[in-house]
Amino acid sequence: SQQSDPSTRGIESQVLESNPILESFGNARTMRNDNSSRFGKFMEMQFERRGSLESASVQTYLLEKVRLISQAPGERNYHVFYELLAGLPQRERRTLHIAGRRPMDFRMTCISGTFDRRDGVSDGEMFDELRTALDTVGFTREDQFIFFAVTCAVIYTSNLTFLEESADASILDASNPSLAFAVDLLGVDIELLNAALCTIAIEARGETLYKKLPINRAEKAVEALIKTTYGALFSHIVRRINSFISVQQEDASRNGCEK
Repeated sequence: SQQSDPSTRGIESQVLESNPILESFGNARTMRNDNSSRFGKFMEMQFERRGSLESASVQTYLLEKVRLISQAPGERNYHVFYELLAGLPQRERRTLHIAGRRPMDFRMTCISGTFDRRDGVSDGEMFDELRTALDTVGFTREDQFIFFAVTCAVIYTSNLTFLEESADASILDASNPSLAFAVDLLGVDIELLNAALCTIAIEARGETLYKKLPINRAEKAVEALIKTTYGALFSHIVRRINSFISVQQEDASRNGCEK
């Protein structure tokens, strides 16, 4: 796997480069700010007695998941979606099914009709910065590919549509070309995804009954899937960052660290 040499990565660089990662996945253009943090962050740092940074940890909270499914006019979704579509190399674009795709091709990146930043920052250049930051912090290219695959899975999932099977029952629209890409990137099959989105399990008297859902409730299930999947990805990235920039408490005590 490709990964920068740990001997060349100082803890200070890793901590600094964690910011572009969190910004890509957690910042967005809003009405007032082109790089607005849509989550809370608390960072704790530990220093050696000589004053050198020894360890750090990041806590995040209240990621604005509603932004994933709805943005006001003049606002954008999270930067990473536009950065991937602008900057991912062609080989990876083909593997992740986004070759030739643009933000206007996906519901969750076109719903507001806003595709750029007013500050003139290039999404392609920001993708290059994101990749450099991921390398510096310590993520392998395999790690990065998984992050990008989940991100692409989410945008394809936002394009899913449903057909009315009966008055109160829906089914995934198999003619929608986004469906095949979504299930491939999510790592599930169509039947399982259809069951998860279009039915609900009801426990009654020790039995489990399955009831089909109408289109409007299936669409809400898609929104919940998008928010849960992306929220889990964001939390996973934060945990992995902490695994690179934190030391075990016993190591800190042995090195004479002070909070």
